[in-house]
Amino acid sequence: MTRKRFTKLLAQGQPLAAAAREVGAMRTTAYIWRDGTAVRRKDSAVKVVPQPWPLSLRPISSRFLFEEERILIADLASRGARPTEIAALHDRSPSTISRELRRNVHGRTRGA
Repeated sequence: MTRKRFTKLLAQGQPLAAAAREVGAMRTTAYIWRDGTAVRRKDSAVKVVPQPWPLSLRPISSRFLFEEERILIADLASRGARPTEIAALHDRSPSTISRELRRNVHGRTRGA
C-alpha cells in the first residue's frame, strides 16, 4: 500500500525525497521503488523488484527535449538555421538549442 501511494505521489509530480518522506520510506527504498533493482538475500537468492511502470510510460518532464524535437533541430541546423530561429520555432530557449547542437555535432573532427 505504501509503494502504491508513493507511486501516485511521483505521478502527480512530487519530488522523490518529498514522496518518500510523506509515506515514511527511506530515500534508498524510494530509489529502489522508482527504478527497480535486484536484491540479494542472505541465502544467496536474488529477488527482482520491478519498476512501478515501464520506462516508456514514465512521464517525461517538458524540461527535456523529445526525440522528435532533437531530429527537427538537427534538420533545421543542417539547412543553415541559426539557434535563435530554431528556438523561436520550438518555443525553447536559444541556449537549449545551442547546447543541443554543441553536444550532438557529428561528422566534424575536433581540433582539425
